[in-house]
Parts: sequence; structure tokens; C-alpha cells
Amino acid sequence: MGYNILCYSFSQKSDADSVTNDCRAAFGLPAQTAARSDGKYQVEVTGISAESRAYAISAVMSQAKYNTVSGSTLLSYTYSTQNDANLWKNNLQTACGVTATVSAKSGGYQISLSSSNAAAIGRLLGKALYNEVKKEAGSKKLPLRNNYSWNQYHTAVTSAINGSTKGCLYCCALSIANLYGSKAYTPQEDMNGDLYWDAGGWTGRMPVGSKAFVNGDTNCNLSTILSSVKSEIDAGRYVIVKMYDTRTGYDHYVVAYGYTNNAASPNDILVIDSYVKSSNGTTNSTQKEGCLISLAQSYKNNNKNQYVGLRYTGTK
Repeated sequence: MGYNILCYSFSQKSDADSVTNDCRAAFGLPAQTAARSDGKYQVEVTGISAESRAYAISAVMSQAKYNTVSGSTLLSYTYSTQNDANLWKNNLQTACGVTATVSAKSGGYQISLSSSNAAAIGRLLGKALYNEVKKEAGSKKLPLRNNYSWNQYHTAVTSAINGSTKGCLYCCALSIANLYGSKAYTPQEDMNGDLYWDAGGWTGRMPVGSKAFVNGDTNCNLSTILSSVKSEIDAGRYVIVKMYDTRTGYDHYVVAYGYTNNAASPNDILVIDSYVKSSNGTTNSTQKEGCLISLAQSYKNNNKNQYVGLRYTGTK
């Protein structure tokens, strides 16, 4: 589904098998050992729906840094600049679904994370210096540009919409304005106040100067959602997907920007979600950005039980 990673070359099958097992534990993805035509072995990690995660995993596995593991805590060091440490912290978080932090260390900076799979993650750092990302057929992804992703629970958003944490559609509209435009619109500067948010939620108004538009709801079933997402992405247009919970009456919107496996199922739809779930299962309100996940994962994270419609987007 989407992207595979091939890691090579291992002289001994037992070495490759060890990496295969660590990949399964660290990334929660299918992995297998395969023989190569040169008599060596490679590890194949499959089932990666998001390109960003595929390249994060690739980077993590080629990262030859010193690290130590104590129980469930991993320390990776030493990084000469804080920017370098933050880069690798983001790769670790995206690749392994963990929360990591950067702190000063004598001579530079270090990354720390806590995970039941810390030992497996530590063993994988720098384990496969030679690896490549393979894109499967039947996929397409539109570009992600400007400040395309916002967390609806972060104060950057809530402070612009009267303290509400129900701004998923508001965040989608902001994302659409940025994805189609040349300017990086922000909540406080460009979508702040009563023109953009009232008792009914997002008012439908786009930022001043934006040529992007978001249509109203089009109610449809999952089959139509999947086929429409594919056709809209193929035409170069982002599309907003609506899901719903009949038990609570709450809906949730996400921006679809790509698909894999010819958009055969919600697992194959790539979305920008303004709801961010921490590795411990709680709502993350500290991360400013939203997250890039599959539509199926968003549906699960947001506890929905129906896919109910679309909002088409474009430019005037």
C-alpha cells in the first residue's frame, strides 16, 4: 500500500531477520527477509501509506548516531546543533509513532523518547545505511505547501475562534487556502474574528486575498467518497472528506491530498487531520501542526462510525 522500503545488504540471514523483527516492533508494519541475487539478504518493510513516513523510516534506519537504551527510554546523541536534533526528533516521531524531546547535552544536543519498543528502535538507528523507498503503482499525491496543517486544539487556532476546539472544518479551510495559494495564511493574521467563526462554527469565508473556495457538504456514501477522492486528486484538486458519529452527533472533516492502491479503501486515502492523537492515546494540544495519516486512521482516532460526504474545493 503506497510505499515499501528495501534495506540491504546483509551477509547473514540471521542479521537480516534481526532487523526484520525490529522493524515490525519499532514501526508496527509488515516486514520480511528476502534473498538477493548477489547471495546476500535484504529487509522489505511494506504497508506504508504516507510518503512522509516512508522517508522518515528510511532516514531513521540510515542514521548512524550513538544511542543508549535503559528500560523503555532511548537516548540518541550527540547532535551539534539544535536544528539537527529537531530534524531527527521529527523523523523518529513520524517513523515510530512516539513522542520525543530534545535537550542540551555536553558538546551538543540529544533526543530522548519513551516507548515499550525503545530497544528495537535503538538497534535500528544506523542499522541499514543502504536503503531505498519504492513507490507502488496506483498512487498519487498532491503537493503540500505553505502552512498547510494546523492542530485544532493548539492555542494558535483556538485563540482565533473564541476558544473553541471544534475547528476541524475551519482548519480544513485554512489548509485549502494555503495549499492552493502562494501565501502562508495563519489563524491569528488571516482568519481571526467574527468574519470567520460564529456560533455555528466556520462561517464559510476564506482569507482575504485567497482565490481558493470550499463548497458546501455533498452527502454521499463511502463508495462515492473513494471514487470522487481519486478523480479529484487526479484532476489536481484537494477534497474535504466528512465523517460522522451517530452516537454523539459530532462530525469531523479532513483534507484528502493523495491516495495509494487506486483509492480502494479508506486505508488508501491520505489526509491532513487537524486532530492529533498522542502516542498514549490522549489528545495532543501542544503540537502546532496537524498530522498526515490515512482516512481510516483518522476515522478511528476521532471515534466516528460513518463516512457521510465531501466538500469539493478549487480556485476561482
